Amino acid sequence: PARRSLESALVAVQNDLRPPRLAHLDNIKTFLTAIVVLHHTTCAFSGGGWYFCVGDNRSSFQPFAQGLLIVNQSYFMCLFFFLSGFVIPASAARKGARAFLLDKLKRLGLPFLIYTFVLGPLLVLFLTFVIFGVAHWAGVEPGPTWYILWLLILSAAYALEGGAPLRMARPSLWASMGVGLALGVVQALVIVFLSPLSNFLAMPITIGSLPFDLVWFSCGVVAYHNNWLTNPLPRTEGVAARLLAVILPLLTWATFSVCYVLGGPVTMADAIGESGSGEFSSGGEPHEPYVSPFLFIVVLVPAAGIFCAVLTYAIIDVARVNFSTHTDASRALAAAAYTVYLIHPLVIVPLTCGFVVVADASGIEFHFDVATGFNSNTELGSHGWAIWVGWFIVALLSQLIVWPLATAVRRLPGLRLIL
Repeated sequence: PARRSLESALVAVQNDLRPPRLAHLDNIKTFLTAIVVLHHTTCAFSGGGWYFCVGDNRSSFQPFAQGLLIVNQSYFMCLFFFLSGFVIPASAARKGARAFLLDKLKRLGLPFLIYTFVLGPLLVLFLTFVIFGVAHWAGVEPGPTWYILWLLILSAAYALEGGAPLRMARPSLWASMGVGLALGVVQALVIVFLSPLSNFLAMPITIGSLPFDLVWFSCGVVAYHNNWLTNPLPRTEGVAARLLAVILPLLTWATFSVCYVLGGPVTMADAIGESGSGEFSSGGEPHEPYVSPFLFIVVLVPAAGIFCAVLTYAIIDVARVNFSTHTDASRALAAAAYTVYLIHPLVIVPLTCGFVVVADASGIEFHFDVATGFNSNTELGSHGWAIWVGWFIVALLSQLIVWPLATAVRRLPGLRLIL
């Protein structure tokens, strides 16, 4: 009891020293975290980019899933980096460089190490035992904590760099779309040259990654020093951002739907040739892809840069105008968001395994072998609806379980000062 009282007092002191939080940014963080959970659930049912996957085959679910994944991938982690960059200057100024770095080592370094060397390998051990009946210790498995590692690196760089802040007016939406397009071209080159590595310092090499994350973090820092988020967007830009935030994702889904109908690839891996020879297998019969890897790289990846700028402006402005206050529930969700990010694989993976078990008991079998690992490409035929149902149930249960669980985890002794 005495220890808990001391922890509560320390938390209260920390909260008193912090400047008032911008509620709409907290609400964006909550929204983005929920999107991360949904994104990885979708990965699990579309056959790639996750620990344990089913549905790695041609189905009606793929156009919807791939459109959702590409739109999410274009902006959500970049916006996380922007928000992190925005809050870091005040924290560093308030605490001083040394205390700031020690705090980041505690709040970022410890969770990264625990997940990478304990929780992540335990998750892989669970999968190898459940799927193949053998025990395998992965040793190192950073999973989604790559973001925490990079945030620690960038926080240290900010604290150690010093210097006067850059003075710069907020770029217009149109200018930012141009920057996004240019970064998309850079991203395409990064994918071409670094895709064999699959990651760079644990960061996945994909749409909206390395150059975008670095630039968006830097923009967050500049935004803080220049009060970019003080005022809403001009009316023309605000309306345009909202309209484009709806139109561009719809065009993406339409593109993948057309590819699906015309018999072409409907996953990012197929389009850029990561699945073997680049051919998409349907019922065991390979065929030439409808969308060439060249067009994917020179059109879709740069276009995702425009998505990133548009969705960043739209989400921040909508949140500022419509979600700029806190309720008790929104505060609780914002407080739990970091823990949700850390532990959500420990919820999604077992739930997906549970879906496979239930499906198998219902006569719908998913096959796994050493060649495909934890990624099943079993053709379901007339049972293709099972992927839709499984995705919906697991996506819903993941959200319903992970947020209360994260809230409970944060209350454990010793964790409230870290999480």
